[in-house]
Amino acid sequence: MLINYYKGEPNSYVLSHRNGKLVRHGAGINFYYLPATTTLAIVPLASQESQFIFNETTENFQEVSIQGSLTYHLSDPIELAKRLDFTVAPRSHVYQSEDPQQLVQRVVNSVQAHTRSEVQQRSL
Repeated sequence: MLINYYKGEPNSYVLSHRNGKLVRHGAGINFYYLPATTTLAIVPLASQESQFIFNETTENFQEVSIQGSLTYHLSDPIELAKRLDFTVAPRSHVYQSEDPQQLVQRVVNSVQAHTRSEVQQRSL
């Protein structure tokens, strides 16, 4: 098929690039496109949740375990799409990289780094 139709979900931010230039973007947009010249990227807008557990050491070298739940929301999908690869296959709309799955771990790693700096300043 020469022309495809994309029907966006309301909780997905779609970026359509043609020949390397951003031509349309928005949450839940619908449009026709030429798969030969168009690249689609889909960034999830729904809040994401993740569980974590960290083992850290306090200032006086005591081991502590920190367990929690983290909920985050992506506020700038265009900037995120510049930093991570959210490109999808034209027909199946399956992500072509591991970046979307690794995003959760990157957020958790950031929380762990901030937690570590705080825990290491405290004594038990």
